[in-house]
Amino acid sequence: MLHATASAAPWMSLGFLAERLQDQRAVLSLANELGVVHMSKPIHGHASGRTAMSPTYASWAAMKARCISPVATDYSQYGGRGITVCERWMQFPAFLEDMGLRPDGTSIDRIDNSKGYYKENCRWAIRKQQQRNMRSNRMVTFRGETLCIAEWAERLGMSHATLYCRIVKHGWDLERAMTTPVGRYTKHEH
Repeated sequence: MLHATASAAPWMSLGFLAERLQDQRAVLSLANELGVVHMSKPIHGHASGRTAMSPTYASWAAMKARCISPVATDYSQYGGRGITVCERWMQFPAFLEDMGLRPDGTSIDRIDNSKGYYKENCRWAIRKQQQRNMRSNRMVTFRGETLCIAEWAERLGMSHATLYCRIVKHGWDLERAMTTPVGRYTKHEH
């Protein structure tokens, strides 16, 4: 990796690049492409090279990678199935303006998992919220409200396993599965 220092070749100095390009964002982008890992003053203050990133910047960079880079480990679940990042969010300052700083214990979550990353479809969410917002969840609509089985079980005061077995394994109708108190049936009722 190259470092932007006085001893670097003149064509690698950030000052030379800035004079040539007259655009600080272009300088940062070009420096990143060239492998320059030390820059004293990043524009937004959230990243100074590849190892010192704020949690917000790290979330942004990971979001872009999984949607844009076919070599990213989870690209097939994101970019590979058409999940995109809006043009505005290709620049970190715009992402930061729209989302704000990432609160502790959260990560970026798409409200509608079939759509991409853009302001109206994203939020900072805790792990529990994200786990309940996965494509693999079995969603149940009961009395006009749709929730995943885990959330219904929590609301009804029963374990996820109990509700799942009632609906999926034993084929109970929803009214019975959701309203029968736990432990109030016999085995022949399955």
